[in-house]
Amino acid sequence: LKKSIALKASKFLEDDIVIFLDSGTTTYMLVDYIKKYKNIEVITYDLGIAYILSDFENIKTYLLGGYVDTKTRTLSSIDGLENLSRLHADICFMGTDAYDEEFVYSTSEKKGRIKRKMIENSNLSIMMTDSSKFGKTGFYSFNKCDEFDYFITEDFKSNI
Repeated sequence: LKKSIALKASKFLEDDIVIFLDSGTTTYMLVDYIKKYKNIEVITYDLGIAYILSDFENIKTYLLGGYVDTKTRTLSSIDGLENLSRLHADICFMGTDAYDEEFVYSTSEKKGRIKRKMIENSNLSIMMTDSSKFGKTGFYSFNKCDEFDYFITEDFKSNI
């Protein structure tokens, strides 16, 4: 399921680009495709993603600063958000905890603000999520569904 979403999203990858890669199990599946390209720069706050990508010389991996959330193994802080405001990417690959007809949600304001800034600072924004998250809401809405350039699920018959 998540691999099929990553495969669809991988069609946007190419050599010599900068990407924001959100944390999460669906965006994590994109790593297998990213490592096949040359001169890719990845900006993330996900420790697991950064660790895997650190094995590949063709990829420069940047971690946003902050404290480690031991539950999600992600980094977050005001400094990380400020660092992000100075960075720009060609593509943003985004995940979500929940979405409905109008919004995508995060479990925390801090992560939601990081996600929002990644979307704002990229040329192309791509939501990657499975339909099991549809019809749910979360604590913090960080974007409208129709504001993504692409909204990829395993089934394009989604209500979005």
